[in-house]
Amino acid sequence: MFDAQKEVPSLELCKRLKELGYPQDKTGFWWGYRAHLKDDEQYVLLFGNEILVGELDWWKAPTLGEMEEVLSAKIDALRDGSDWFLRIEKWGDHWYVDLSKFVYCVCSEKGKKLPNAYAKMLIWLAENGYLDFKKEDKEEVK
Repeated sequence: MFDAQKEVPSLELCKRLKELGYPQDKTGFWWGYRAHLKDDEQYVLLFGNEILVGELDWWKAPTLGEMEEVLSAKIDALRDGSDWFLRIEKWGDHWYVDLSKFVYCVCSEKGKKLPNAYAKMLIWLAENGYLDFKKEDKEEVK
């Protein structure tokens, strides 16, 4: 059975991505906040057209494919004649996502899901000045 929550990062990571400027204008999955629901049900994962007028807040919940596009564009933008690569590995109960040349960052997600590791990599890149989500053209990413 398909479980959308396994395909997107956690609500907390999606909130941080939004704070850093991750585009919120794409269709797809969203974490939504609905004040009229019980406390444990107020945050729900919705698909594009399920976001209703009156939602108090929402956060884009990018899929692996959407995050892969951003990371791939980042690798392409960084090309300067040398090799950059994105490595994704699972060792034991950890997922590792690594974007490498002289920037070496391993974003580990123990016992959780790969989308969280991808989101952590995007957050790390943005927080450390390697990625600016607010740029409109992915090829102009600094």
